[in-house]
Amino acid sequence: MKEKLNFLGKVFCILEILAEKENNSLNKITKKAGLKKPTIYRVLQQLTELGYVTKYEDKYGLSLKFLVFSGKIFKNNQNIRDIAQKYMLGLRDIYDESINLALWDKDNNKCVLIETHLSTKILRVENKIGDEFSLKNTSVGKAIAANLPWETVQQIIEKTKEERHTEHSVTDINEYHKELIEVKENSYAIDNEETLDGTKCVGVPIFGASNTVCGALSISSPSHRLTDDILQKMIKDLQIAGHQISFELRLSKIYQ
Repeated sequence: MKEKLNFLGKVFCILEILAEKENNSLNKITKKAGLKKPTIYRVLQQLTELGYVTKYEDKYGLSLKFLVFSGKIFKNNQNIRDIAQKYMLGLRDIYDESINLALWDKDNNKCVLIETHLSTKILRVENKIGDEFSLKNTSVGKAIAANLPWETVQQIIEKTKEERHTEHSVTDINEYHKELIEVKENSYAIDNEETLDGTKCVGVPIFGASNTVCGALSISSPSHRLTDDILQKMIKDLQIAGHQISFELRLSKIYQ
């Protein structure tokens, strides 16, 4: 029950709704939030007074003030973007498939996409900066999870209780654990239509200055284009890029 949230929890619940779609009426926000209308109205009034929410007629939306926060977050992660950029573009030019860079947000137990270079082909896999990936069934998630303590991964999986996405999704925790052991040994992970039918993704871990996993690099493609020969070559090139990025992060003392 969202009514059991404390006041701060209710504030963020409302902000998340406003972030999904601009120009929400009070009635729409109330319906989505599952909170009492007077509570929502009070929160919106305070956020409007503080300048974080705008109101036009009877519609509410997030203000540009949030760009201050997003700009600072972007700047904080700019160093790893700068380092990874040339390797990502190099892989995109070779394979003309979508290349993704995700960071491990250990405070919130999420993999977050911070950079992507899309394929130029009409049929392609499209992800957006800010997209979140689970530790299960995604190549970046598995590449990161394989380099975390199993006890930590297990606790996260149990809390999130992820639903089955496709018939290929792994649901058995023991099967998932065995796969992570293989990922750790082979230094790459594959999402074989586990998240989205008709889509394959291969990912490798990235390590920071302290030699702990901080993110993952991946290539996403429609499944029919990834023959075994192309996939094996792609894995090798991706591993080389991952090693190079990790090496430069250590030299730059980033993510200690």
